[in-house]
Amino acid sequence: MVPGLTLTLDYTHFTYQGLPDDAIEPLLAHASHFHARAACRGKLQAPLKQNTIDYRRVLRAMKGANYSGFVVLEYVWVDWMGCNEVDNLSETILLRDLLCSSARDA
Repeated sequence: MVPGLTLTLDYTHFTYQGLPDDAIEPLLAHASHFHARAACRGKLQAPLKQNTIDYRRVLRAMKGANYSGFVVLEYVWVDWMGCNEVDNLSETILLRDLLCSSARDA
């Protein structure tokens, strides 16, 4: 271990490959930067209505891990892995609202 070395955690890359949230959760203890967007198996960036990441659970796990890092909403518009098939502005607003309401409940 390198003292002070942390990671940027992006559930979407794991979710895209079909890993469940509970398999990703242990990495929270090593993260100081978190990327959030909607995703599902086979889609790195999806509309929120197709999202399979349980962000309420993620925020509770962050609280349990005493996470004090950053959370960034990361929608991108590139012709890579279908990332240009989502209305980024609308999806960012929808996810922001979900995260804000979930944070109050966490």
